[in-house]
Amino acid sequence: MDRGEPRAGRHYPRTPAEFGAWFPNEKAAQAYLVAVRFRAERSCPKCFLELALGGPRGMWCPGCRRHVSLTTGTLMQGTRLPAKTWLAACWHLTQTKVGMSATGFADSYGLSYTSTWVLFHKVRSAMDQTGKEKLSGNVEIDETYVGGREPGGRGRGSARKSLVIVACEFSTKTGLGRVRLQRAHSASTLSLKEFIAAHIEPGSILFSDGATQYVTAVNALAAEGLVYKLNQTNQVQSPLLAGELLPRVHRVISLFKRQQLGTFQGGISAQHLDPYLDEFTFRFNRRKSRSRGLLFWRLVCALTAPGEAVRYTDLRERKTDQDKAGKARRVADAEHKLNQKRRAVNHQDAKRRAAKKGLPEPINPLALRADLHHEEPEDAF
Repeated sequence: MDRGEPRAGRHYPRTPAEFGAWFPNEKAAQAYLVAVRFRAERSCPKCFLELALGGPRGMWCPGCRRHVSLTTGTLMQGTRLPAKTWLAACWHLTQTKVGMSATGFADSYGLSYTSTWVLFHKVRSAMDQTGKEKLSGNVEIDETYVGGREPGGRGRGSARKSLVIVACEFSTKTGLGRVRLQRAHSASTLSLKEFIAAHIEPGSILFSDGATQYVTAVNALAAEGLVYKLNQTNQVQSPLLAGELLPRVHRVISLFKRQQLGTFQGGISAQHLDPYLDEFTFRFNRRKSRSRGLLFWRLVCALTAPGEAVRYTDLRERKTDQDKAGKARRVADAEHKLNQKRRAVNHQDAKRRAAKKGLPEPINPLALRADLHHEEPEDAF
């Protein structure tokens, strides 16, 4: 496979018929994975000598005198499934806007549901948005709850619902740019602060509702040298609906929930929500790609890149890890709320002392700093 910018028909198939012609058997699928994995360089990961072709097993290292498998050290390591099945999973997960369920793939390819479920989660691990280019410019941000209803519970009281923070970049006056979605333990200041710092470039202008957590989060980030401007709209005081105040994030939320109900019948559990959010983000941010086959190419490249493969035991232990993280976050949120309450009480005391002495009212430490406030000169929508 030649290097350079990937081209349709040379680096990746363009149509389902062409996909079938490219990979008629296992040997062709393995040869393709070898070509993709070693497209940039053919050096041994152990001794760094140049590798030589070593048949369907991958490459041969003359220095170590051993084969370098086409899956060793990648997100596919330890797999027992054929390479053709891996490529088929990548193809089906990128060819439509709504993806594919493990049940449908298992029925089509004669696999067990468990094998397909684990396979899809391994492929979704290649769609992780960690470390990707951050959103910038004007960015809308809001939260939503995802999941089914617990009997007897509503909204925040429903144990099966998961909180998801959503951010959407402005592309044009009314268009949607790139997005980021992340599950959060709570809608606290600390959760919003971590999300903004991880996914939005400093200097951006944030558009949100009137929640006070955004004010304290932006102030806390500014104290750390990460400056964001904030433009808030109080939904209670506005005659507009929430979807009209923040139309972009609500459109993204609607699209994700439709996919959840249509493709997965609302069956995404809280402990496995993160990979599904990454999958949605991966496809949504590439929705304007000139070819759906190019998404397939990008995904195969990510799968064959160096990384730690997801194991079945890791998937089973996710709930335990998330429960521990959730407990730690609740403790941190409680300490933060206590500190905020103390600061509010101290501010009230300072106001009373200043009023007695006839001095100007002190600055409220919980209010948004003047240099971080932003007013749109005209309607952004």
